[in-house]
Amino acid sequence: MSQFPCTLEALVVRTDFSADGAWEALRAALFSPSEDGFLANVALVDDRQYEGTVA
Repeated sequence: MSQFPCTLEALVVRTDFSADGAWEALRAALFSPSEDGFLANVALVDDRQYEGTVA
């Protein structure tokens, strides 16, 4: 397994590839501003090499 990307944003790592719709819903929520205009400062990692990884 490769190292995670080096970034200043919080990483959101996809480790389960069984529900594409759930991943897309999460992506949409993360990149939609809140009612106050807040946007999450995250970087997405969508790579099957991390499938099944647990912290």
